[in-house]
Amino acid sequence: MKKRIWLMIFMSVGLWSQAQTADWKFGVNFASGLSWSNASMDVAPDGAGGMFDISIVAEKYFRERYAFYAGLSYMNSKAQIKNNSAGNISLKTENLAFDVQKSANYRLQYLTVPVGMKFVTQQFRLFSYYFQAGLLPGVKIGGSVALDDGVRHSFSKDLNLMTCGVQLSSGCLYPIMSENFVKGGLIFNYFFTDALNASNMKAFPLSAGIVLGYVF
Repeated sequence: MKKRIWLMIFMSVGLWSQAQTADWKFGVNFASGLSWSNASMDVAPDGAGGMFDISIVAEKYFRERYAFYAGLSYMNSKAQIKNNSAGNISLKTENLAFDVQKSANYRLQYLTVPVGMKFVTQQFRLFSYYFQAGLLPGVKIGGSVALDDGVRHSFSKDLNLMTCGVQLSSGCLYPIMSENFVKGGLIFNYFFTDALNASNMKAFPLSAGIVLGYVF
């Protein structure tokens, strides 16, 4: 599955670079940071984990410094939740027992389609600055969980298939060639749809980190 995702990303970058026109820009981004969960009901948040995200994005400028953007992103995030109920929780996947007052370390993988709007300032000395905001509709492509035994188990049946979130990002652009830029900034993701396919527990993933990229 991961090899297919990487192949699709590189093929898309190649096709987009051939199709570039004056009012279009394209980019490749890599983000890394921390991920955690806003959990409720029978579970509570119990620690953060790592997050990384790789994406390809197309930007269509309808004014000089304003653009719509859309892309394709692979996101992998980790976090911990704690069984905060009065009894053990039975997970659907492999019928695992989530013991009382114990923590579970979960990992989620999503394929998302970031869409939104971007604003870029005029260049000040060496840099220009950007701000973008949009939505992150997506689909689950995998998930796993590690309980007390430390063994990682499949978690897919306990996860909802579809997801959607909000993404905010801001940073700076540095020109390296005509119309080509390297970028660096901060990124924040908040998924407002429940990740868990369960009636007695909810988890809403969040993540924040640093994003680096190349715009051409």
